Amino acid sequence: TSSLSSLCPLEDEMDRTDHGASSSKKGSYSILEDTSTPYQPVSLA
Repeated sequence: TSSLSSLCPLEDEMDRTDHGASSSKKGSYSILEDTSTPYQPVSLA
C-alpha cells in the first residue's frame, strides 16, 4: 500500500481502516476488497 499511498493517500487510509474492520467483522467483504485492489493480492493467498 506504500506505493498507492503516494498516489491516493485518502484511498489508502480508508482502505486500511475499512480493511481492518472488514477482516474482523466481514471476511467475505474483505475478499471483495482484495479483488478490486490489485495492490493487495497477498491477503487472498
